[in-house]
Amino acid sequence: MKLLSYFRDRWKIMFLLAVCLGAYTVVLCLYRTDGEALEYGLLVAGLVILIGFLVDFLRYRRRFDNLKQAKAQLPYELDLPAPAGRKEREYQQLLQTLFAQYRQLDNAGQTARRETQDYYSLWVHQIKVPIAAMDLLLQTHPGPDTPALQGELFKVRRYVEMVLSYLRLESSTTDYLIRRYDLDKIIRQGVRKFASLFILSQVKLEFTPTNLSVLTDEKWLGFAMEQLLSNAVKYTKPGGTVKIYAKPEQVLVVEDTGIGIAPEDLPRIWDKGFTGLNGRMEQKSTGLGLYLCRRVLSNLGHSIQIFSQPGKGTRVEVELKPKELWVAEE
Repeated sequence: MKLLSYFRDRWKIMFLLAVCLGAYTVVLCLYRTDGEALEYGLLVAGLVILIGFLVDFLRYRRRFDNLKQAKAQLPYELDLPAPAGRKEREYQQLLQTLFAQYRQLDNAGQTARRETQDYYSLWVHQIKVPIAAMDLLLQTHPGPDTPALQGELFKVRRYVEMVLSYLRLESSTTDYLIRRYDLDKIIRQGVRKFASLFILSQVKLEFTPTNLSVLTDEKWLGFAMEQLLSNAVKYTKPGGTVKIYAKPEQVLVVEDTGIGIAPEDLPRIWDKGFTGLNGRMEQKSTGLGLYLCRRVLSNLGHSIQIFSQPGKGTRVEVELKPKELWVAEE
């Protein structure tokens, strides 16, 4: 490949030398130069040209390798080989200037993102105090509206947890502890958390134990499971049913008899900020839930699919067979 690249870069010089050799041969023939002298002259000229091209090719290959190494180091540093001439020096100075501007913009962007994450992390932890205070007030001063208020407070707490999970996912220090966990235990933890919401929404839950042991991260899979339960309850009308069961090949299914998803919305439900027709009609969607759910599951080596029919319900299938992951020892 390097030899072909070299020929493409040097074809004009090669063509010019071929023309010169041809002209040299024609002139010698016109002067009726001795054939042996003509052959000797062409041989010497050809040998000199061949040696010149060989040396030039070795230098070309070395510079090519140096440029590949410099490219591999991007965007961390720009270490270019010594310029071969003034024109190349000017190009390198232009690249150095552009790279310096890029680093400056990148550092400014990282600083802004870090400050934003710090601000929202502080906000999330501070908002937990009044939420806990409201929860305590509802417990100590019960009234006829207490169950409904507790349900709304639960939703607020869920949104706060979603913001915190989003910040953790965006952070480069997010940790995953991959080992084998009892899937039913993770599911039951989520179900217990949403029990009051199921009762308030008058939605029936049917859970069939999976008896599966899966290779995953308990905390993050639990977050994804809670998001699926939240969506199932949110879009299922009173009297409806949410089913949780497993299919062969370690596929977890969360199925509801809710309002379903419009066919035109299905391809975009994973986009960040997309609420779709249901979200606009119900005014309950943030457009972050499924986006975060898919990101989390992808990071864990799992995959997720959604099948839905408007007016009939939605079925979510999570394939828990992992890809190659680092596994923590017990």
